[in-house]
Amino acid sequence: MNTIPTVLEAAPGTALTLKPDYFVLTDGTAKTVPSLLGDRALPDASKVKVFIDHETPCGSEAHAEWQKQLIRFATERGCELFNGYGTNYQLMLEKVVKPGQVVAHCGDYGSVYGACGVLAVKLSPEALAEAILNGEISMSAPEKLHLRLEGALKAPSCAKDAAIAALGLLGDTTGKLVLVSGDVPEGSEKLAFFQLLSLSGCDAALEEDSCDWPTAVLKLDEVVPMVAGPNDFRLTVPAAELKEIPVTSVFIGGCSQGRIEDLRAAAAVIKGRKVQRKVRTLVAFASTDVYIQAANEGLIAQFMDAGALVMNQGCSACYAHSQGLVDAKDTVLSAGSRACPNCNGEGDAPTMLCSAATAMESAIAGYVCPAAN
Repeated sequence: MNTIPTVLEAAPGTALTLKPDYFVLTDGTAKTVPSLLGDRALPDASKVKVFIDHETPCGSEAHAEWQKQLIRFATERGCELFNGYGTNYQLMLEKVVKPGQVVAHCGDYGSVYGACGVLAVKLSPEALAEAILNGEISMSAPEKLHLRLEGALKAPSCAKDAAIAALGLLGDTTGKLVLVSGDVPEGSEKLAFFQLLSLSGCDAALEEDSCDWPTAVLKLDEVVPMVAGPNDFRLTVPAAELKEIPVTSVFIGGCSQGRIEDLRAAAAVIKGRKVQRKVRTLVAFASTDVYIQAANEGLIAQFMDAGALVMNQGCSACYAHSQGLVDAKDTVLSAGSRACPNCNGEGDAPTMLCSAATAMESAIAGYVCPAAN
């Protein structure tokens, strides 16, 4: 039964009981769940999806132990295991979920599920373990916040730029459900837009055209290439205004801008040029399927010819426990999802978010620079 209408119709604060269709465990956010479950039987192992995606390949013995526990848990309990096939969000969207379903997880970017009509519910590892055993979640209906999109994006702007602009409009959405209506982008652009909304604090977003009174309106035809940060999504500014800011580390990929359309956009910027030698540029892939397609299209050769480092599929430098580590003297420009202190290593390096095209253009220029039309 589709429970999403119940959530949409319920007044804020109404007690709800949801029965998730799937429970997501990853080595980055839910690695303690197997120990919390112990030897207790799983009512339905087919609903539990296990992902090794945050640190692939693993770069520390401590994290390797967490991964081994998850792998043993999945194989012994009969749960489907995705070991190094890409980011959990992309794989769930590619291969598992269907519109109207509910996913329980511990991740930070559940809003991306809304692009496919799926409701994500973020839980603590302890609450997720209990939900797996009970098969249900008790929660209060969230307050709804309505964002209306009007018009159409104009090149070189993309949905990632629109999402960054939306963050400045929405403010703090913690504990709320963001409803998006109007001229919503399609395909990969829609995923890119919804994915970043969680940075405003919300755990979930949905497309809902029946909203009559928008909280905020974003005119897409006025969106320009944007940058968020450093280290604070509320600091949003057109990329063209930051040309005096040099960058030393650039990342393109992960669950935010690691889809094939994003990689094509980044490759189109290169035009035979090279990235600056002083700028370490990493490119990763959202999934194995994307990796193979990029190779078949010759995109990987273009990245390597330009001087970029091509990484494996997964979270890569966006998680940065073993790839793309920086220190406090670096300035990071990322087409990923994270712009927070210490998200790229122990040093408090300034980290800014942008689109894949802006990231590649900036790697070539050596400073923050939007791609041309």
